[in-house]
Amino acid sequence: MVIDVSNQARFAGCHILVVDDDPMNCAMVRLRLEKLGFTIESAPDGSVAVALVSAKRYDLILMDLQMPVMNGLEATRQIRRLPNGAGVAILGSTANLVLEQRQQCMDAGMTGFVTKPFTGAALLEAALKRIDTPQQG
Repeated sequence: MVIDVSNQARFAGCHILVVDDDPMNCAMVRLRLEKLGFTIESAPDGSVAVALVSAKRYDLILMDLQMPVMNGLEATRQIRRLPNGAGVAILGSTANLVLEQRQQCMDAGMTGFVTKPFTGAALLEAALKRIDTPQQG
């Protein structure tokens, strides 16, 4: 996929929620996507993500699978029950995604995956693929 990032206005108004207990991962996503015009917010665990999604609409959620308080699978299940979460694209992210975990992610309601560490290009491609193709919910 060739990604045209020359028109940053295209991404203005696109809100991405990054759910990860590692502040460095959140900062990396913010650094790579905010300069393209995306608005990035972050949550340190699934319970905070559920609260944020209950109050606001996002275009994409990048969800870590393993976090304290509430993991990514349970957070996804709860988000899918919210009016703002039914149709949002949710990408699971983890360092070692095995086939069994992929199925668990899909069963929980995720729409795709990115494997850590991800490059800026891979992250952008995954985000644009989901944002340009609205989810049905």
